[in-house]
Amino acid sequence: MNKIYSLLFVVLLICFVSTPTLWSAESVNPFSAGEVSVGKSSTSSEVSKTTATDDGIKEAAKKDEESKAKADPDVFDPPITGTVEVGNSTLNVRTGEWETVVSSLRTGDTVSIVGKKGVWYKAIINGQTRYIHMNYVSTAFKPAGKTPVVYPWQNSSSSTDAGVIISQKAIDSCGWGGVYPNEPPAKYISSPFGYRTHPVTGVRSSFHDAVDLPCVSGSRLNALASGVVTASGYESGGGNYLIIRYANGYESFYCHLLKSLVSVGDKVSAGEKVALADNTGVYTTGSHLHMRIKYNGTAVDPQKLGIPLTK
Repeated sequence: MNKIYSLLFVVLLICFVSTPTLWSAESVNPFSAGEVSVGKSSTSSEVSKTTATDDGIKEAAKKDEESKAKADPDVFDPPITGTVEVGNSTLNVRTGEWETVVSSLRTGDTVSIVGKKGVWYKAIINGQTRYIHMNYVSTAFKPAGKTPVVYPWQNSSSSTDAGVIISQKAIDSCGWGGVYPNEPPAKYISSPFGYRTHPVTGVRSSFHDAVDLPCVSGSRLNALASGVVTASGYESGGGNYLIIRYANGYESFYCHLLKSLVSVGDKVSAGEKVALADNTGVYTTGSHLHMRIKYNGTAVDPQKLGIPLTK
């Protein structure tokens, strides 16, 4: 019996000694778990903060883009600098699109551009907002010579060279005489012959049935070949004009002239001085020769006829 009591006593003693150890383990494990949990909680918090920061940056960027999208793309703030490029010609300064000419600019002149409207820059000139055509002004965003000059009266119903086939033999036998229409010759063609894509709408609808050759006001204009003067006068859009019918079957139309030096019925020869260039008429951006050539009543591209135009 004593042995049984002794055995029970030993078992109870073992349980008593083991219990604090077990509780100690229980107390350590939850605490350790708590550290891990705290660690996990801290990491999750940091991730949440990072996510919130990223979301804030994205939201700010989105608002900035929306603000830019709402901004008027036709207003330059701050203003940009433009440099006039018109060769030896001048650039008209107007009160609005194709409106009154109030002054002119020359190659190398710089202007402060505050905005644009269609193909026109709005520039501050002598303290006033004035309009100048984009084609003759270079900026950091767009060089000169890249904006077609489309006059208001030009449209898709204008004459074209469609269906007019002129052989090289016919061109060679025209007898143009190698005469430049301008003297001195133009350095470039400011507006070529052909269809244009509207610079604002992107619609291919406008047609320029001539070539524009920049020149100095008052400079000499020549007859292209032997012929006779058939018309001379004034029209609001083109200003002073002159028409010559040549012996080779072609007809030339010069406009924006300072004045004609010949009269209707006069016979002319290749290279003869027949007019002086200028900037007359409503639809002109600067001094130049607007030269249209017709064959059998239809406008054709002067660049395809072997006529020397630029030098």
